[in-house]
Amino acid sequence: MRYPEVLVQRTTNEADLPDIISFLIYGYQSVSKTFKKLIGRTETRTVDIFSICNVRGRASLPVMVLTILVLLILTAGPLSAQPKETASLSPEKTKVVIGPFLEQLEDPEGALTLADVQSPRTHSRFRPNTYHDIHIGHTRSTWWFRFKLKKAPDHQGKKAGGNVHPAYFIEFDKPGIRSIDFYIPIKSDVQGPAGIQWIVKKTGMGRSFAFRDIPFRTYILQLPENFADAEYIYLRVQSVMSINMQVTVWSVEGMTKRVWLDTLGFGIIYGIMAAMILYNLCLLIFLKDRAYLYYIIYMASMLLHLLFGYGQLTVLFEIPPSIHQTLFWVILGNVWLWSIIFVRIFLDTPRNTPRLDRVIRVVIIVALGMILSGLFQFDRLTNIINNLLCPVGSVLGFTAAVLCIRKGFRPAWYYLIAWSVLLAGITLYAIGGILIERSFAALYTLAIGSAFEAILLSLALAERIRTLRVQKEELEIRESRLKEMMLRDGLTNLYNYRYMLARLAGEIETAQRLDVALTLLMIDVDHFKQFNDTYGHVEGDKVLQQIGGIMIQCSRQSDIACRYGGEEFTVILSGADIKDGFHAAERIRQAVAGVSFFPRVGKIVNISVSIGAASLKKGEKEEDLIKRADEALYRAKATGRNRIVIFE
Repeated sequence: MRYPEVLVQRTTNEADLPDIISFLIYGYQSVSKTFKKLIGRTETRTVDIFSICNVRGRASLPVMVLTILVLLILTAGPLSAQPKETASLSPEKTKVVIGPFLEQLEDPEGALTLADVQSPRTHSRFRPNTYHDIHIGHTRSTWWFRFKLKKAPDHQGKKAGGNVHPAYFIEFDKPGIRSIDFYIPIKSDVQGPAGIQWIVKKTGMGRSFAFRDIPFRTYILQLPENFADAEYIYLRVQSVMSINMQVTVWSVEGMTKRVWLDTLGFGIIYGIMAAMILYNLCLLIFLKDRAYLYYIIYMASMLLHLLFGYGQLTVLFEIPPSIHQTLFWVILGNVWLWSIIFVRIFLDTPRNTPRLDRVIRVVIIVALGMILSGLFQFDRLTNIINNLLCPVGSVLGFTAAVLCIRKGFRPAWYYLIAWSVLLAGITLYAIGGILIERSFAALYTLAIGSAFEAILLSLALAERIRTLRVQKEELEIRESRLKEMMLRDGLTNLYNYRYMLARLAGEIETAQRLDVALTLLMIDVDHFKQFNDTYGHVEGDKVLQQIGGIMIQCSRQSDIACRYGGEEFTVILSGADIKDGFHAAERIRQAVAGVSFFPRVGKIVNISVSIGAASLKKGEKEEDLIKRADEALYRAKATGRNRIVIFE
């Protein structure tokens, strides 16, 4: 089924549509043309999503989301129908949608009265409403609507004063409408022309809460029991927001079920968001990660915005009309501000996308400007800023996520999916009543999308913490390895001279404090210069490497083997007296003596070491201990080498 051309013409020619609505309309028209080409201009409504979204074998998430949105628009059902003359009430009906029975009249100056619209001159100017609901859009004009209600023959009763109907309620389902004047005719034998008396009920965002018959998030008024049968009922509507709403007459049973299901649905949605906020608040307390703080503020702002936008907050606190619009702009500005700050911190754009981060910082300033503009009641400027932030914020979110994904930041996938779900909800909510009828998808997907976003972003934070923890562990391992490399000798893999001095000072301090023994070994390779001069430095390095390995093998886990410099080595024996030191030195001496080297073909060389040992004395410093061990080593070399000398 093709949509009537009047839909596109009527909507796109609306001069006072805001920028964002125009953007959505033109985008819709462009995408519609593209899809007509893709599906061959056929009449079918089924499209293979995956064949459209498959780009070189890889599904593109933004394209898929856009496809789903367009398909929802295309499958939303006809938006126009021939208007019917009279809406009929019967015991079997719990709900009657008034849209198809409405006639409408534009009042650009807002000066017409009830008597004016009833006059023969104005009466003929009413035009049928060709939509299922009221679809006026953004306008500065006042609009009049009229319709007739007729009771079924078996639906009548008698009471003094005229016909009696069971209780019925009429609902206007958009909370943001500024004023609604509801004129109901009542049969009377003594008052009014043709025996008609009028009851006027007034409600809307710009009216006191006391004007509402039922304390509900939308505007619900009770029909008088004796309203005139099949006489015109009039509505006068004025709003700074778009006039797009469904008008429904409910029976008591239908109204009860509608309120119960609506309250239950929003209770589940808001409960999910509140649970996510409390859960992440606990994580913030324990993890001290500021990303959780910005998530909490962002989700709290979004929850407050939904409560305000869907009308629950107004009912709960009976917000005065004078500050209603100001609060709306301030809350919405905070949603923009904290969502952008959260994106910046969560995706770490200063590090991952520094160029884009400059743009994000500018958008943060713009969001602050929106809050201030709304606070000082510059409604027109605030609306312009909001319309600017809608496309810019969407593009920024997608771009930042995609760039971070390309850099291997896995949590950005969760954010991209969460943002896509929310964007789908925002888009359907924005075009509801303009491009598609105000169906369940158009009315509730913003709230549902926000709840799913809260869950997905919570998962994203958990994945972010896991990713950062893994990255931190890997960084610590790399730093530990680098630090270890800086502390070790590159040739022998023993600790170097600098580390030996620092560690020896620490071990001496511990030994003095705990009154435990400490022994230092000084080791020198015998005739190493001669070996180097004869066989070369390469073969000499092999000898040093082999001796380094022997020292590690012959030492305890608590011992600290170091290369002192050149062919000299040291071993710090913590908790070992001079006797234990001698045994350790002997193990090293014998192990070195038992190794043969082959510096040339057919040439076998054995290497020996001389070792000096000294045990720590009370009050002695590291330089004194090194000096005594070195002196013992000198005596070992002077008395024949390949031996151990203890400094007494």
